[in-house]
Amino acid sequence: MHGRQVVPQVLVIALAAGGLFALCGLALTRLLLPAELRRYECLWVLPVGACVAALALTALGFAAVPFKVSLAAVVVAGAVSSLYAVRRAGWPERPARLSTLGWPVWIAVLAACIALVPLFRAGYLTVVGHGSDAH
Repeated sequence: MHGRQVVPQVLVIALAAGGLFALCGLALTRLLLPAELRRYECLWVLPVGACVAALALTALGFAAVPFKVSLAAVVVAGAVSSLYAVRRAGWPERPARLSTLGWPVWIAVLAACIALVPLFRAGYLTVVGHGSDAH
C-alpha cells in the first residue's frame, strides 16, 4: 500500500516536533505547574511546549524574522530556559505508577493516528484539508 511510504517521514517529523515541544515546555511546566498537578507533570510538558512554540514562532513570524532564525531562537531559548528550570527545581519526578499514564498516552496516540488517516490515504506528505483554513 502507498500509505506506508510516508511512515518514516511522519516518524521523523513526530520526533522533531516532540523534541521541540519538550524543550519549550519543560521550563514553564516545571516552574509554574501547581503542586496538586505535579504527579502528572510529564503529561503537561509536550502540550505546554506545543503552545509555547506556536506562540513564539507566530510572534517572530509577525515580526518578519526568517523562519530558520526564528526556529533557532526558539530552540535556544527553550534549551536555556529548560536548563535553568532543571537547575532551579530539579528534574520532574516519575509518577509512582507508570500505569497511571496509560490512558492519557493511549488517547493521545489514538487522536494522532486518526488525524493522520487522510495523510496515509493520500500516500504523501501534504497539508490535510481544503482552502485557506487547511494551511
